[in-house]
Amino acid sequence: MSKKPIIGIIVAVLLVSGYFVFSKKATAPIVNEQQNSLVTTTTNEDISNWKTYRNDKYSFEFKYPTSATIKDNISNIVVNSQNGWVQIWTEDQGRGWFEGQAVTSQERITVGGIKTMLFNYGINSYSYIEKDSHRYSFVSEDSAMNTGLLKNILSTFKFTK
Repeated sequence: MSKKPIIGIIVAVLLVSGYFVFSKKATAPIVNEQQNSLVTTTTNEDISNWKTYRNDKYSFEFKYPTSATIKDNISNIVVNSQNGWVQIWTEDQGRGWFEGQAVTSQERITVGGIKTMLFNYGINSYSYIEKDSHRYSFVSEDSAMNTGLLKNILSTFKFTK
């Protein structure tokens, strides 16, 4: 009996096994497709009078409540509101925060014209988008998700260039 078919079978089994092992390590699936329209929020809050935060370094903007405060750090922006907080990471520090945690719910959303997923991990929510080889991560606490603060901010997030 020839050893070539046996070696071929062993190689195929190793490749398939390797695929399953490494594909299970991915934390959050993302669909990085461009889309022209933004998803509207499911909250009934009127956000027409919200202020606009603009970041010229990373070429994006979003709306936030007039009563909220913004803290612009080196690698993230924090929106603090009576309805909770939202962090927007402009560097890779937001990557991998929720690895190993169970997803309690998820939904498809569009942020900045890019389709993605919004994941809830018990008390926090997380989403991210990638554009021009750069990752933007969005993290919030439970109260910001429950009040719609995170969804409202994500629905108004857009790239300016």
